[in-house]
Amino acid sequence: MADYLPELIDIALDASENYQVRQSAVEAVSTGSQKAKNALWPLFTDDNPEDIDDELRGLALLCALDSGTSIGELIGFITKERRSNLSGMYALALRQLENIDMQAVDILPLLSWLALQLQQEADRMDIGWEDFVAHMFSKAALAVISSDEGWEALGKAAWLAIANHYKLSVSHEQQGFDKGLGLEENPDRRLRLLDSILNAAEGEPQNIAGQLRYGTGLLSDTDGPYLIDAYQREQGSKTKRQIIAHLTLWYVHDNSAVREWLLNAASPSAENRDILLAELASDYVDPVLLDSPKADNLRKTWAYMSQSASLVKPETVKMRSIDLLLAALSRAENGDTWEWVNILCYLRYEENFECYGWPGLEVTTTPLWAKIKTITQHQLMAVARAYLYAIGPVENLAANQMSPYEAAGIAALVLLYSTDHGSNDEFSELVVKWAQALARYQGQEQPRAAINELLRQAWARDEAALTLLLTKTCEQHLAIENAARLPEFATEFMPGPLFHALEKLLPQIKNESGFLVLSEFLSEHGSHDAIEKLLARIQSLSDLSVAPAPKLLAQLAKHAPSQLIAHVWDRLKKCPAAVAQLAAQMQVFSSSQDIPLLRVDAVVTEQIFEILEKQYPSSGDEKLHGFVTERHYIQDVRTSCLLHLRNRTDVTGLEALERIAIRHPDITWTASLIKEAEQKLARDSWLPYEVREVTAVLGISTGRVIRTEEELLAATLSELQLIADKISATARLPAVHFLWDEASKRPKHEPRLCDWLAGELENRLSQKDAIVNREVQVRSHNPKGVGERTDILIQLVSPAKSGKPAKTLSLVIEVKGCWNKELMTAPVSQLRDNYMKAYDATFGIYLVMWFMCERWTTDDTRNRKTLTLIPAGTYKACADTVANACHVASAEGMTITPVTIDCTY
Repeated sequence: MADYLPELIDIALDASENYQVRQSAVEAVSTGSQKAKNALWPLFTDDNPEDIDDELRGLALLCALDSGTSIGELIGFITKERRSNLSGMYALALRQLENIDMQAVDILPLLSWLALQLQQEADRMDIGWEDFVAHMFSKAALAVISSDEGWEALGKAAWLAIANHYKLSVSHEQQGFDKGLGLEENPDRRLRLLDSILNAAEGEPQNIAGQLRYGTGLLSDTDGPYLIDAYQREQGSKTKRQIIAHLTLWYVHDNSAVREWLLNAASPSAENRDILLAELASDYVDPVLLDSPKADNLRKTWAYMSQSASLVKPETVKMRSIDLLLAALSRAENGDTWEWVNILCYLRYEENFECYGWPGLEVTTTPLWAKIKTITQHQLMAVARAYLYAIGPVENLAANQMSPYEAAGIAALVLLYSTDHGSNDEFSELVVKWAQALARYQGQEQPRAAINELLRQAWARDEAALTLLLTKTCEQHLAIENAARLPEFATEFMPGPLFHALEKLLPQIKNESGFLVLSEFLSEHGSHDAIEKLLARIQSLSDLSVAPAPKLLAQLAKHAPSQLIAHVWDRLKKCPAAVAQLAAQMQVFSSSQDIPLLRVDAVVTEQIFEILEKQYPSSGDEKLHGFVTERHYIQDVRTSCLLHLRNRTDVTGLEALERIAIRHPDITWTASLIKEAEQKLARDSWLPYEVREVTAVLGISTGRVIRTEEELLAATLSELQLIADKISATARLPAVHFLWDEASKRPKHEPRLCDWLAGELENRLSQKDAIVNREVQVRSHNPKGVGERTDILIQLVSPAKSGKPAKTLSLVIEVKGCWNKELMTAPVSQLRDNYMKAYDATFGIYLVMWFMCERWTTDDTRNRKTLTLIPAGTYKACADTVANACHVASAEGMTITPVTIDCTY
């Protein structure tokens, strides 16, 4: 269709058109010829800020993939999704891009793109995008290995990934390179990759060596000889030589060839001593005077080791964990309570003991705990308690440090708490003693929920002491320069007095990062005091464009945008650089992201847009090619101003957009925003009519739709209930008086009662297109020569449907006064066998009107007849009798519904 309607392509590329209309146009074009699809290329390559969901871009990329465009041609334009949580067309296109085949010419463009992506730190990239980058990295690496081209560029990209802590594959089970590269099975391939990374690595050599040694899988325990050879061959780069030296020296304690090489090349007695190697070796081995007792002992040890190496080594016998644990338990029970630390290590292993390691795991979840006897478990709990008494929290421990002895105490507390041995006063005192350790615990081995519960127990025991202690702990954590944070417990355990203490602490914090962390925490938890202190600190600054002002402003804009506008904006808008820094600090990742500051005042939002547009005009917007800069954040906030004005759905937002459109005619897509704002304003300001208003205007009948006899019965019963409520003496304007002859204190006779009831039904059911008939003749005559007539007949013609003719629905109502001698027999003899059969009706209503009350004169013979029929003389007895008669009469496919109306007053 697009081949014959080029207008669709024009619509798709026109930024001023409605976004949904453009999307429909692109979808239509994407089904056309290759030429039509190629016309959509600008939607993929150009910056289209109005394409906030990347839908147009995704469709254009899919068209490019369909046309066979190579990875090398596409990859330079690939950027992160604007909305990472949206699985739209762009996300679909990226998944397809992952799976297309690569050619040799694609390798360098892809690796260049990867280098740009991997330059930023890993915590700036969301998980989904990092997975995509890791997939493309593995794809590029496999292409390099297969073609043997591009090793230098691969080394650069791989080093950036390692240095910035990116995943090297999409696997969640390993940190190293993708297994599909076959590095483990092909040592030559692995070492070739290592060499290319060494050529690209930059930084401090020892740190580089550490990053390469752990987590990459590039080195094995047998690579010592290769590294020696690599070191000797390297003559060009001093940095590379140092890195290789550090890598090699890691083998010095376990590899005799490396030790021999080090002695021959770097010892004082070496012929051509390697000064560089000697300097670096001092970090791995200790120098010893040759003429010293220590040297003599080392010689003896070396001689013994050499002799042992020539002998057949006996198989190493490993000790069983349970044996070591029982021995340590015995020593602990004899006074060596510190053995608790070792016991925690033994509990890690179910069978043979492997090695010591701290901190200890949660005791009840360790492999060995479930295997030991209950009595041994209780002995261990006693040792844990003794350890808590004997030891205490470490004095003067820094906020970012941990002690194995303190961690062992935490494990003991959690053990006693989790086994219900921590509910007495004695234990509460121990918890208070160890509260400092609990407060600064930052490990993952003990469950956080248990730690917080123990803190609550300590708090309940000594609130005053805990308030001071926890406040001090928070202060220590907040004082860490450039790494300020709150302790782990603060997320879930924050009693009111502690919260107020932290509010008082806030203005005393001089460390700016600490102030920001605490202010953010307090503000998120609704502290007005924190907002006031944050505002006061901002107002105390002389320059709002330099640190720490932007971060403080961004926090105020997030939690109290109205306060920023009321107290800071007049000053802030006079400093465009400060506004730009505020926008950058907000770190908006998509122009469609909600920004509280832009929702408060349309005029202020308009001013923010103008300030940013003047400094960073839309015409100079930078495309995102991996590395996010301040400019990207600023331009996203600037674009978001327009979107927020559109979303306001009020006159002020619409007028602001119109003024911007006049001042900036080059920003063509404001026209579509204005149109959308007008539509939203009209829609949101419209007051919808109520149903009764619509039916009144259109003359439509109210009530339910009646299509079957069941629905006609239900509608009639509903109206009869309303009529009964209207008759009731408790109604606001009771209609019961119309049913009595008040002068003679007698009920009216049955014909008049039927007339009144039929009139009520006609007023109600006529709105549903039903016809209510009174005394319709059923047969022309009976044996007495008088025609038989129904009391009330309700009929309704249901509309024809599905080729079936219209059908007349019928419902017969037989009405009796409570004195009628045929009260018990009429449901069968009159209603079912006569009237209902005559009209072929499936449903009927037997309605009895109950009048027995003190008002009814006893002179009326009908009064006495009623008591003969219903001896109990109550409404309930009458209703039960009538219901039973109708139940008996409901047979032969006919259903008779009883209705008894209380007409007493």
